[in-house]
Amino acid sequence: MLKKDWDDLHKDLKVGDWYFFSDYRTIVLTYPNAHPQHFEGAIEFVSLPIHTADQTDERKVSWLWDGNKEAPTISPSINVRERWHGWLTKGEIITV
Repeated sequence: MLKKDWDDLHKDLKVGDWYFFSDYRTIVLTYPNAHPQHFEGAIEFVSLPIHTADQTDERKVSWLWDGNKEAPTISPSINVRERWHGWLTKGEIITV
């Protein structure tokens, strides 16, 4: 679910919530931390640089965002090493 900012993201925290920095060049996404050293149900945050097809992206690593603020899709998949691997597709978290 789209949140307005960092503070809003922490209210009633759920996996699959996100917010955009004001420039829409970064998305912060909550994901389920599946690392064995974390307790079951742990929720973590990842910050990803994003761009849309019509934006020039000078960064070396960036995810393509479809431009949908309410139900975003980004690609390629998100791999937080040893913690979580999946996708944000149409506003839903999909875990491998």
